[in-house]
Amino acid sequence: MRYAFMQKHRYEFSIKAMTKVLGVSRSGFYNWVSRSADKSKQQYRMQLDSLVQQRFIASKERSGAPRLTKELASEGSKYNQKTIAASMRRQGPTG
Repeated sequence: MRYAFMQKHRYEFSIKAMTKVLGVSRSGFYNWVSRSADKSKQQYRMQLDSLVQQRFIASKERSGAPRLTKELASEGSKYNQKTIAASMRRQGPTG
């Protein structure tokens, strides 16, 4: 709760002052910020993995990262080919 308050008001007050007033450590706040960033990154990966898996199965498991990247780009979703390839590696050979 305190960290969320600090995050919300970080541009109004200095982090150092807020940690002193709220009785928390700066390192604790920055650890909390990095953990919340990790969660959003994990959610992004899960959504991407699901999308890649759907496209891979729809192509009868024949499309690789270059083709999937082009298909997604033609639909308006811009992803780097290496990102698609990493998603495919995470999911294993069968998607």
